[in-house]
Amino acid sequence: MTPTVSGAPTAIPASATAVAIDVTAVSQTSVGNLITYADGTQRPITSATNWPGANNTVTGYQIVPIGLDGKIAIYNDSTGTTHLLVDLTGYYTSDATLTGDQTYHPLTSAQRILDTASSTAHTNLQATGPVAAGSTFTLTATGFDGIPSTPTATVTALAINLTAFDQSGGGIIEAYEDGTTEPTDTTLTYSSSQTASLVADVNLSSAGKIDINNIGSNKTDVIGDVSGYFTTDMTGEAYHTVNPTRLVDTRSGIGGTTGALAASGVYTISGGDTQQITTEPNPTLALMLTATEETEAGDAVAYPTGATVPGTSNLNWTAGRNIANLALTPTDSTGAVSITNQSTGTTQLVVDCSGYFAQP
Repeated sequence: MTPTVSGAPTAIPASATAVAIDVTAVSQTSVGNLITYADGTQRPITSATNWPGANNTVTGYQIVPIGLDGKIAIYNDSTGTTHLLVDLTGYYTSDATLTGDQTYHPLTSAQRILDTASSTAHTNLQATGPVAAGSTFTLTATGFDGIPSTPTATVTALAINLTAFDQSGGGIIEAYEDGTTEPTDTTLTYSSSQTASLVADVNLSSAGKIDINNIGSNKTDVIGDVSGYFTTDMTGEAYHTVNPTRLVDTRSGIGGTTGALAASGVYTISGGDTQQITTEPNPTLALMLTATEETEAGDAVAYPTGATVPGTSNLNWTAGRNIANLALTPTDSTGAVSITNQSTGTTQLVVDCSGYFAQP
C-alpha cells in the first residue's frame, strides 16, 4: 500500500520529509505487524504496528519518511489479511521558512503529568478517577515540570505518551486540542490488556490544555507521560529522517546481545551504535520499541544512559502481547540510550530507529 501524502488529502508541502501518522490494524486474520517506510526505497526489516493474533485492533503512532514520489509504503508483514486505518496528525519539513514551522524541546527527564488512579507520584499530578465511557477529560499541560508556564502561541503541542489501564473492556482514546471539534481519528485503541501509544503532536489550546475523550462503553484509567513539547520560536530541535534501521534484536543478537532482557534488566545502546543513525551530539532518537515473548506483565522506559530512571513508561504489555510503541528518547553526551525492563519477568526487545531530532 502506498498512499500519496504530498499535497493530498491535506495541504502537505513538497518540502515535507516525513509524516506523523496513527496506523490502526483491524480485522486481522493472523499474528503480524506492519512495516512503514519511504516509497521507492528498499523495504527495511523494521516493524511498526504489531498485533498478537487475529482480530486484535491495535493502533501505532509512527514517523515515516516520505519517498521522492511523495508517497509512503505500508507493508503487511503477516501471513493473513488486515484492514488499515491511517490518520495523519502532522508532517516534518526541510523548509525552515515555512509559516507555522515548529521545533522540538525534549524535557531533561520525562515527566508523569496525568494518572487518573493516583495523585501521589507528584504534588501537582492531575487525577480524576477512571475516565467514564463516552466522557471527555481536560488536561492542563503548561506550567508542569519543565513545560513553559505561560500559555502563548509559542508553545503549540505536546509529545505525550498515553496509557490505558484497569479498563473494563475495549475502546478508543482520542487526544486533541481543547476547545476544538472532536476529530474522527484514533489516538489509542485499548482492550482488556494494558496498552500505550505515543501522541507526538497533540495541539495545545491558548490556555495550554488538551482534551482526552474515551470513546466506547467501558471506563478506563489513563496515564499521561510527557517527553517534550513543540514551539514556534524555532529555538528547539529539528527533525531529520533516516532509512528505518534496526538497532537491537535480542532474539538474533543485533546490537551485540542475544537473549531475553531480565526482570529489572537494562539494555544500553552505545553511542557507537547510534552513530549509524547520526553523529550529531545529544540527538533525540525516534525509537520504535517492541516487546515480544514477554513472560509477565510490565513496562519499559527509555532514557539517556547514566541519567536517573524516570518515573514514566514508554511501552506497556501483558504477557505474550507482542506490542510496539514509539518513544522520543534523548541520549547522553556520547549518544547512548538505556532501556529498563520494569517488570518481574523477561522479555525479548527489538529497537528500530526512523529518525532523530537535533539542533539545526
